[in-house]
Amino acid sequence: MPNPNRFVPCGGRYEVACGNIELRGARATMEDRTRVHVTHQSAFFGVYDGHGGAKAAEFCADHLHENLAHAINSMWLGMPLLDATDSECVRMISQCVRDAFVCTDYQFLHSPFRHEGGTTACVAVLINGTVVVGNVGDSRAVLCRGGAAVPLSHDHTPARDDEVARIQAAGAEVIAGDVVVGGEEFSLTRAIGNSIVKVPPGRDFRDLSAPQVVTSEPEVSITELVDEDTFLVIASDGIWDRMSNDEVVSFVDQRLREHSDPQMAASQLANYAMINLRSADNVSALVIVPRKLPRVGRFVFS
Repeated sequence: MPNPNRFVPCGGRYEVACGNIELRGARATMEDRTRVHVTHQSAFFGVYDGHGGAKAAEFCADHLHENLAHAINSMWLGMPLLDATDSECVRMISQCVRDAFVCTDYQFLHSPFRHEGGTTACVAVLINGTVVVGNVGDSRAVLCRGGAAVPLSHDHTPARDDEVARIQAAGAEVIAGDVVVGGEEFSLTRAIGNSIVKVPPGRDFRDLSAPQVVTSEPEVSITELVDEDTFLVIASDGIWDRMSNDEVVSFVDQRLREHSDPQMAASQLANYAMINLRSADNVSALVIVPRKLPRVGRFVFS
């Protein structure tokens, strides 16, 4: 991870600074994990909120960004020049994100930790001024555009009618707001891991032909950054259970206007949710500030 508040090049005409905070809060254990990985070609940011232990979140923090980089390099033979208006480009990068999530899920479910819970995953990769977000679960990404909140992900819970229909089509039920698989109850509709609710009763969670109930297939959003875009926030539900998208963006925007310090802003956000709003969960947040580099003109020698 780059030093907090230090802008580092991340490909194209962009550089990025990031603040990162993880707080255990009132919980007995810390099951959240975050990952920041910046190269001269791209910047990757991930928040993973584990449940039933931290093993799945740790596994994703170690491997998902690597699997995504491999998928992108295989698809383009290098880092792409993304164009959010090009339907084929959108299809290809979306497939890369899907492949990375599904591959990471497959690896975890075949690891020694496969019965040790699961995790949400909300990740963003910045490539040449384009933000690609993949998400399963209820961690969340939001963009500040001109001071207003623009959601880059949507939670996966039984409150969504489309998710309920998908769960039922896969052979499971939604009862009293929970996904029910063979008598086991779960509050999310998508996640990495969670072998006991992954597939319908009677099917093996390691069988690739089995329909996934709590699927690891992400929803993907692709957003071209514009001059009005000032920062992104990715956070676990320890934040979102207490604050709306608008409230988070307003809070962070005000703090960055005061001190221009994403690390301090991330810490202030997490502590506000935990202390002032009494969040009882683990609280993790990334505050990401992308900055466009000035165009350098060519010298003319006479």
